[in-house]
Amino acid sequence: MTAPNDLVQALGTFLAEAYIALGVWLALFAAWGVHLCLLAVLLYIVVRRKRARIFRVVCEVIYGLLNPLVYLTALRPGFISYEAAFWRALPLQTIGWLLLAFVWALRLAGAPQAERRQFAPVRRMVLWAALTCIVLFGIKDLLLIPQLQASRPGASIGTTALELAWLMAALAPLYLIPVVLIADFLRTESETPGAASRFFLLRGTPARIMGLAVGTLAILSFVVAIWRPSDEAARRTTLAHHDAIVAAASEYGVDPAVVAAIAYVTQRYQITPFRGTIERLAMAIWLWDPQSNFFLGPGLNISIGLTQIKPVTAQTAATLVHRGGDMKTVREVPALSWSLPKELTAPLQTPWKAGGDKADVVAALLDDRTNLKACALILALYQMQWQTDAHGSTIRDRPDILGTLFQIGFERSQPKASPHSNAFGRQVQQVHDRSWLQEAFR
Repeated sequence: MTAPNDLVQALGTFLAEAYIALGVWLALFAAWGVHLCLLAVLLYIVVRRKRARIFRVVCEVIYGLLNPLVYLTALRPGFISYEAAFWRALPLQTIGWLLLAFVWALRLAGAPQAERRQFAPVRRMVLWAALTCIVLFGIKDLLLIPQLQASRPGASIGTTALELAWLMAALAPLYLIPVVLIADFLRTESETPGAASRFFLLRGTPARIMGLAVGTLAILSFVVAIWRPSDEAARRTTLAHHDAIVAAASEYGVDPAVVAAIAYVTQRYQITPFRGTIERLAMAIWLWDPQSNFFLGPGLNISIGLTQIKPVTAQTAATLVHRGGDMKTVREVPALSWSLPKELTAPLQTPWKAGGDKADVVAALLDDRTNLKACALILALYQMQWQTDAHGSTIRDRPDILGTLFQIGFERSQPKASPHSNAFGRQVQQVHDRSWLQEAFR
């Protein structure tokens, strides 16, 4: 790995640890109702038109800067797989980054421009854009709740309703506090001449210094968040696992070129410097609940390892092979509408011991060799499902369909005679057909 890549990776690890530590505190504050209390205090201050300058600035920094940074860098990547296609198609992530940088650049370094008459419309436009962006993110995340609940089988209706009420009450302030602050800026600016000056935090040299510091943090976070390994680096990583890919494909009867293509695509387009740290910390918290008593799966069931497999997906594969298991350790596994003939699954072995607990699954997925075996096992199960279903077809020679199924999960696999691939599947097909990969894995 080149020196720039090493630097970006080290920076990403540092920022990820910092943001996740902050995210843990934000989550604890949500569970304890701290955000809700702060929202109530803020509403009182705004309605009674109190100044409370220090309290406002603290809320602005926490809920208008730090929380969005945590969300954009660490949380939203884990939500994307649950989002509807409409929301994934919108460039919300890019818009969020641009608005966050622009708003804080204005607040910290825009005071010298405040006296210019043409600057006021720009400031108001930015505030309205930020308000609209927060509302869109809030609506999107609110619509995620049914998807997250669907991934938690076994919860009673009463428990789910109670948890849902508290979840919304605990997390809503993360969206409502910045909305109230922005709305108050817009209101006071229209009602009180000269009130716009409250929007700016610093003036003169301190403004430029703080603007540079915050801008540097935002730019570094953005660069690290969008950084991806080069084609050469992804190809080198894939070829370095040649023997393990061939062995895994041979064991489960799948095309090694498909496994290699999936490994390349995930390394090239999905891995970021944040990813390794996020995976390690998320799995540590997920394993803290070994019997899923607290249902941590939906928020922490992120893709991990070389080919980016979700632990619950691996558990689902194990239930298809072994037909069951300790229900306390597979409580988060979705109930599938299909199964496989025993004579087909009997020869298969999971890359972890039969009936393995969550720790065994995570350990296997974080190891490159056994992660590749898990990838090959999942592909083999899809091939069996489609071959044995009356409405299905043979997909062994369809890398695009295998890649699509690998990404969308077992519960969404519906065999059909003429299937269509998604963007990930098309990427897998394109890489599968490249000459260097065919030469190495044919």
